[in-house]
Amino acid sequence: MNPRAPKSSPLLPALLAIVLVTGCATSSGPDLPSGPDCSDQARFDHALAGEPVPPACAVPAPDEAYGLGAMIRENRETIRQARTRLRSLPPESERAAVRLRQQLIRAERDLPELEALARLEGWLPPAELPDAPRP
Repeated sequence: MNPRAPKSSPLLPALLAIVLVTGCATSSGPDLPSGPDCSDQARFDHALAGEPVPPACAVPAPDEAYGLGAMIRENRETIRQARTRLRSLPPESERAAVRLRQQLIRAERDLPELEALARLEGWLPPAELPDAPRP
């Protein structure tokens, strides 16, 4: 053993490990896998598609982005199903037709308001307006 060699500190390996771990945790290199997109937009999109939010993206209830997307999806589905069922009803099913029309009216009334809220949040693109008549 060389008497002039510096003595190694017992803390040196621990400090080196901390520096390496910290460097890896803050590195954003292309070879590191990225986690799921947990933004409000992503949670809204999951709800519109009828998909659950990835567990890593869970937020405390209520999740406004996911809830609004789910309500829009449910209203769109209600409209689609009511229209389909109304077309296939026999003429003698007047009561069923009235109930379906009521569901359709409620869903068609609520959907534009829900979509407007999503647009205000930036989760849906701006509405396309029909061409206005020119004077």
